[in-house]
Amino acid sequence: MFLNNPFFNYFIIILVLFIAFIIVTLLINKSKVNMLYSEIELFTRDKGFSFEKVKGKPYDFILRKDNKTILVNILSIPSNSSVTINSKSTWCLRYGGKRVGRSYPNKRYLNELVPFLSLKSQDEEKIVLFYPSTEKVLKYVNESDICEIKPKDISYGYRAMTVKDFYNEFDNLFNK
Repeated sequence: MFLNNPFFNYFIIILVLFIAFIIVTLLINKSKVNMLYSEIELFTRDKGFSFEKVKGKPYDFILRKDNKTILVNILSIPSNSSVTINSKSTWCLRYGGKRVGRSYPNKRYLNELVPFLSLKSQDEEKIVLFYPSTEKVLKYVNESDICEIKPKDISYGYRAMTVKDFYNEFDNLFNK
């Protein structure tokens, strides 16, 4: 009865294609993240750090060397975006649009970072890595002033940088 109805058959075909598309997209994203972890692991081991991937914690991995410990959280965001640090645990992502220098039409708060940002640490350094990239990382200095954050800047006890900046500035920031 249902198989004789051509609209139902089209619906089933479209549904199967949609599910297949979702599965393929998820697998591709997971493999990209795994490749990123592998790249960072090889890079940091070449620099003399040990790399430990972590599950069930508010951070993704730990880097250790001598008495230095670095907790790293990777945040996947669009490349045409800007991240604003409003306060210690309030970050805002603005994204979208067609050209550089425009106002971003979309906005959301990065609530998934709150457990990591509010994590109490003694001697560990905390880093938020933006993947694949972001155009700017900004911080409110007071109610009306905003400044751009560089990888060397520590805001509220953590650093915020792109993966590219992490690779380029690693020796200057962590091998002292």
